[in-house]
Parts: sequence; C-alpha cells; structure tokens
Amino acid sequence: MTEDIIINKLFDQLQKYHLKDFEIEINKLFKIKKNQNNFKLLNLYALFLETKKEYNKAISVFVKCIELNSKYPPPYFNLGRLYLHFKIYKSAINFLEKYLELNQEGLFDAEYFLARAYYFNYEYQKSINLLKKVFSKHNKDISKSQKVEILNLTGSAYTLNKDIENAINYYNEALNLDNTNVITLGNLANALRSQDKKAEALEVFKKTLKLDPKNVHLHKDLSVIIKYKGKDDKNLKEMLELYNSNDLSNKDKADLGFAIGKAFDDMGSSKEASDYLIPSNNERRLQFKYDFENEIKEFQVHSKLFSSLENKFSKLKNQNNVTRPIFILGMPRSGTTLAEQILSSHSEVEAGDEIFFLADSVQKSIPHKSLEDFSKNFLSHTEEKLKTLANIYLSELDVISKGKPNVTDKMPLNFKLIGLIYHSLPHAKIIHCARDGRDTCLSIYKNNFSTEKMAWAYDQKELSSFFNLYVDYMKLWKKLYGNFIFDLHYETVINDTENQVRKLLNFCDLKFEDSCLNFYKNKRAVQTVSTMQVRQPIYSSSVKAWESYDPYMPGLFKNINNY
Repeated sequence: MTEDIIINKLFDQLQKYHLKDFEIEINKLFKIKKNQNNFKLLNLYALFLETKKEYNKAISVFVKCIELNSKYPPPYFNLGRLYLHFKIYKSAINFLEKYLELNQEGLFDAEYFLARAYYFNYEYQKSINLLKKVFSKHNKDISKSQKVEILNLTGSAYTLNKDIENAINYYNEALNLDNTNVITLGNLANALRSQDKKAEALEVFKKTLKLDPKNVHLHKDLSVIIKYKGKDDKNLKEMLELYNSNDLSNKDKADLGFAIGKAFDDMGSSKEASDYLIPSNNERRLQFKYDFENEIKEFQVHSKLFSSLENKFSKLKNQNNVTRPIFILGMPRSGTTLAEQILSSHSEVEAGDEIFFLADSVQKSIPHKSLEDFSKNFLSHTEEKLKTLANIYLSELDVISKGKPNVTDKMPLNFKLIGLIYHSLPHAKIIHCARDGRDTCLSIYKNNFSTEKMAWAYDQKELSSFFNLYVDYMKLWKKLYGNFIFDLHYETVINDTENQVRKLLNFCDLKFEDSCLNFYKNKRAVQTVSTMQVRQPIYSSSVKAWESYDPYMPGLFKNINNY
C-alpha cells in the first residue's frame, strides 16, 4: 500500500469520525521508525489530537510538521485556523498568509479565514480587499448562505472603517439574496443608527424583531435609540417578558438586563434600574478572568520608568509636514465622544474614533509579552524604538486622515500611554477629558461594552478602584509633562460651552469655527455608546446623576477620589 493511499485512508477515517480505527492504524504506523518523522502522518495525528480537544498538543505537532518540511502547506492552514478560533489573530494571519504563499490555488476556506483574521485584528481595509476577491473568485462554488455571510462581513468591515455608505450597500446586497436574514437586518439597522437615521433604523429593528422576537442583541441595540417614557412601552414589555422567561442563557439575560436598566433609567426610576443593572453587571463580571493587581503593577512600571526617564534623554524633535494626532483620552464615559464631536466639526480635523493604532505601534516597536519585557526592551536603544513607534503610528494615521492635517484618536485608555506619546510624538496634542468620578463610574456601570478589555467595569469595587488608579496616572503625567496635556472638564463644558470650545481649539492651534459649537449637526457616523447623546445640543441632565443611585449602589461611590 503506497503512502498516499495510507494517508487518504486515515484522512477518510478522521472525516467520518472513526477515531478508534484511526488511533489504532496510526499507532501501528508510528511503531515503524521511519514514520515517526513523516510530516504527512504527523499532520493527520495533530488533526486527531484536535478532535480530542488536546489543542496544545495538536499545535506542537503541527509546528513539528513545519520544522520537518517548511514547504508542506497543510500545517500552516491548520495552525492559522486554530489560532483564529482561539482569537490569537496575529498568529492566525502569519500562518494563513504563509499557507496561501505556498498554495497558490488559494482555497476558499483559507482566504476567508484570513479575511476574518484581518477583520478581527482591526485591519479592515485588508479584510475588505480580500473579501471582495473571495466573493468574486468563488462566487460560482459557494452557497447562498456563504455569500450572505461574506457580504455581511464586508459591510461590517466598511462600517468599522468609517465608510457607512458602502457598508449599507453591502448589507442591501446581502438582503437581495436573503431578505429575512436577521444578522444582516440588525447590521443595517445599526449602520442607519450611526448615521442618525433614527426613523429608518427603528423601522428595520421592528421588522427584524418580528422575525426573531427573542433576539437579545436586537432588543439591546434598539434600546439605544428609544427614549422610554413609561412602563407601558411596547418594547419594554417585550423585554421584561423575555427576561422573565426561561428561554435565556445567563449571558443573554445579563445583556437584556442592561437594556431594561436603560429603560428604567430613562424614566428616572433609579431603584428599578438598579434591580436589573446590578445582577447584569455581576453576571458579566463572571465572564472574565481578571486580576486588578495587574493594573496596579502596570501603573508602578510606568511611574518608575518615566519618572526616571526625564534626565536620560529629551523627547524626539517635532515632526513637520505630517498628520498631527489629537489624542482624546481619559476614563470611558467622561466626555471623550463629545470632545471628538466638537473637534471633528472643524474643517481641519478628521475623526479617527476609537482606533487601536497606538497600542499596536507600541507592540511592534517595543515587542513584549509582560510588563518586565516592556521595561527591559524599552530601555535598550530607546530613542531608536521611539522613532520606530512614531513612524508606525503616523503612517497608520495618515491612511485615515482623508487629507486633513489633524486626526483625533479617541481611545480613552490611551491615558496609560501618555509617557510614550510625550517622548515619541511631541507634535501631538493631548486632550484629557475629566468628569466627576461618581457620574463617570455610574455611566460606565450602566453600559455593557463590546470590548473584552474592561472587566473592571462590571464590579463596583474594581470600577471605583480603577477610577482612582486613572487619577493616579493623570497626576503623574501632569507632574511630569504639565501643559503638554489639556484638561477638558465635562461639567465646565456644560456650563460654559463657548469659552471651553474656544480654549480647546486654541490649545490645538485651530482657528475658531462656528461649526464646533453646532457639533450636534455633525453627520459623521458615531459607533460608540454615545451615538445618540452627541446628536443633541449640550444638556446638563447627566451632571450629578449619581445622587439618585447612591442609596442602591453605595459601594460604587463612597471611595472615589476625583481628579
């Protein structure tokens, strides 16, 4: 029996899930010494380990296959597929790109998996380009449901790439193939919502909920654009009925609880809102493995590193004729979206939204797997690494600038990285959004965030402790860098809007434009949880909102130290 026949027989057993037969056969083969380093047999054996959910062993064997024959494509595909499954996207991209380099035929699965890896790694334009190629190349060979899936993902990539019009075109193309696809309809509704097309979004949401009335995600997204006025609201009644049924997982019940909490908050019913928000936050927190002590260690590393850095070398010289970043940072829900809406209403500013460029640039220029690695690597050839960081970051920023000289970067938690910004991007502007910690923490606690990097947001003690740690960061940076940072206080903006807007523009070296006062008329797509608030003129109802919740959430407010 030839090797190819043996391989095909074993592969057939795996496909048919005849695992016992496969195990007996392959163990017999591995008893023969020459087979022990047969990369084709080892690739099949790794697939067998994967079916048994022995993933680490499977990965080790796939890697061994590559070591034995670096030109053999299958293990690259299998590693890429596994890393994509486990959300290790950069590794998935590396292996899938190598697979397609070796296998010029470009199988549908490999190309589609790579497009998905690009998407989840925030490389939206790469994802869009590959998805278009996949759709065109494999159009005759894939099913209608696969076509809809590809069009949906393309639309989502366009949405996140801030091209809502193209996103809507792709969602509509998907609906032409299947006009009852709930995922497509939900995506279309959210795209319309981000454009402030509230009536159209409502119509699509309601149509979709008729198709899938128990879809928690649809109820949650719809709740964002409804201003609930009473307990007789039709959507609220539907949510309460679903919440009290036995049809939901704990996770879905928690997700729905945030939406119900929002409804009661709209009505000014803090007690009833708390009755849903507290258990929903508790359940959400259970979904994370997280140790707050790591946050403290990270602050200590930054404090020690940058406090001792001042005398070692000066920051890089100002970069001329390059796109200038305007960092808008601080705690989430502190007014960062409002600040970006004001600034992006200016003719010389493009809104970058919540982009991951800085964190990615730090990882690429100062590779590290731990805090210890970061400190060690940073202190070796520091100026060279800071230049690399700046070049990587600015090249990414330039892509989304649309030819404007200034681009906002509204990633709130970049406040941790102000030391790196100061030393690598001296022409940057930093807008620190400060707000009463009690209102900030309440607003965070009322929201269910899509990111997996905010586990502290769902526990009252951890949330207040994180806020206090943020205050420690900002006191450190202000002590070190002073006027490099502009403090924009939310409450002051509410009470003295025009003066604060003028001061903000002056700090950013921008001439005053009336459009910055009329920021709520700015029609850019807003995709954060503040999407509806920034469509309104300045309002003060969110100031001291925490007071009505104090009787029900005392653990959240009592230890907060304001900036």
